[in-house]
Amino acid sequence: MNKEKGAFICRYNDSTILIIYKKAGTEVLKKALPLSYNEKEMSDHGYIIGHYAFVEGGICPGEGSGTYTDLLEIVQTGKMVDIMANEYPVIKEKCRDLSLDDYNRGLTFARSQLVTI
Repeated sequence: MNKEKGAFICRYNDSTILIIYKKAGTEVLKKALPLSYNEKEMSDHGYIIGHYAFVEGGICPGEGSGTYTDLLEIVQTGKMVDIMANEYPVIKEKCRDLSLDDYNRGLTFARSQLVTI
């Protein structure tokens, strides 16, 4: 797992879930999460973490922060697959219900977000 940035995808309860993360310092976290940033609670957080559910007509977003350990736990618990490092046939073996359309949407969206965050 890339410690700087990346994206993971999985299927959960008939939804496609995409996690995008990027390593970030305190100042970036404060700017990215102005309403939820809490210095006391987030002092050890070093990542911006975006979580997205693909819904009909678009993508439903959410943002937060966490530690590298938090990321590992999310990926392992969700049985997620690295969308940036694996082609569709490899991901399809692990996420049997993942459609090619959702894979392509996820990959395109992750690439665009990793450039901007």
